[in-house]
Amino acid sequence: MERKQGAPDEAVQAAQQNANAADADIWTQLTTLASRSESDPVLRLLVSEAIARFEELRGVTATIASRYRALVDAVPDAVIIHDEAGNVLDANEAACQLYRRSRDSLLQSSMLELNPELGTDFLASLHETQANGCSLTTSSQILRDDGSISQLELHAREYLDAGRIRIIAVIRDLGPREVAIQQLSDSETWLRQLILEIDKGVVVWGRRGEILSSNPFACRTFQINEAELLALTPDQLERWIIIDAQGDPIPRSEMPWIRALETGRAQESVMCGLQLSHMPSTIWLSVSAVPHFSPGQEEPDRAATVFTEVTRLQRDALMFAHSQSLNMIGTWELDFETQTLLCSAQLHAILDVPNAIPLSRERFLDHFQGRDLDRFRIALASVREHGFDQFEALLTTSIGRKRRVRIRMRLLQSGERAHGVFGTLKDITAETPGAPLDSSP
Repeated sequence: MERKQGAPDEAVQAAQQNANAADADIWTQLTTLASRSESDPVLRLLVSEAIARFEELRGVTATIASRYRALVDAVPDAVIIHDEAGNVLDANEAACQLYRRSRDSLLQSSMLELNPELGTDFLASLHETQANGCSLTTSSQILRDDGSISQLELHAREYLDAGRIRIIAVIRDLGPREVAIQQLSDSETWLRQLILEIDKGVVVWGRRGEILSSNPFACRTFQINEAELLALTPDQLERWIIIDAQGDPIPRSEMPWIRALETGRAQESVMCGLQLSHMPSTIWLSVSAVPHFSPGQEEPDRAATVFTEVTRLQRDALMFAHSQSLNMIGTWELDFETQTLLCSAQLHAILDVPNAIPLSRERFLDHFQGRDLDRFRIALASVREHGFDQFEALLTTSIGRKRRVRIRMRLLQSGERAHGVFGTLKDITAETPGAPLDSSP
């Protein structure tokens, strides 16, 4: 490929090579002269010293050249050095990869050959820009020999090298960045649409207790439009009545979003009841809160809450609990694999065991003695085979009270696999006043 006008021709290159050879020949002649016995000792000493300095300088030059090559090849962006006319004088490894050409091939090219879209006036604009002490940034598109196209961003600047004008160009492939930007934009669009359409409420709280944003589901849940919700002041929001599962007011410091802001940690699955003046009844929410940290900040500046309305589930659970309490029926579930026992609050009440104290399988069975304990163990084994069993027995509560109970059990299955047993325990002491409250061994 022919180089553009202004590039050194073959005669100039040959002259340079001859000059280098002549220099080498001079040092050879001086070495030969200094080695002759009849030469002046002072001359031999001076020549030897000059040769040592020359070799030292040549070593330093080689080291600098090696470091320069390692440095420019380590730069992730393409770097190309041009002469004043735009001919390529050097290129790093990234430039070879960007243009998919060898360094030797690049050295036979010019700036306009590599980037045809720059136009013939680009160098003139660069010279004018350099006069003002600035660099020139532009973009162009290249079509490679293999048919691939890349959008490039080129930064060019002139500098002086031993009195000669040189141009350093840094070229960056915008393709990966554009793809990443597009992917980020698509993700943000998808996430924004998801937040708008999901059947969960999303509310973002600021550190002062104000609402910064919300989605449509949250507005429908609170029965208030977004503009009115965002206009509420922290003082007005503090007047919202929020209760826990037991119906007790939750202190502001214990609210999930406040906890997330204060601790910097996520708060998961907190049950909250919300009572608003314009709503006829309490709405129940299962709330999670996640803190958000701005870049470089050690404390969160906002917290996002995600909640699910569980009003119907909570009401069903309360009705079920009332039903158990009125009928003196406790429920329990035993997992066959882990032997984990789950018990209702009413079962704890029948056994006189505080709710805070967990009941294990063995602790549950410890309330039965003698034949009643044997009957219970046999029933647990029988339910695996027959799927259902029931019996009456006597138990002793944790404070020594005697109760006669009726126990019913049903096998729990997933497909063909039995994984546990569900049971009810009803206190029938009042129904059988004449029955003896003892158990024979």
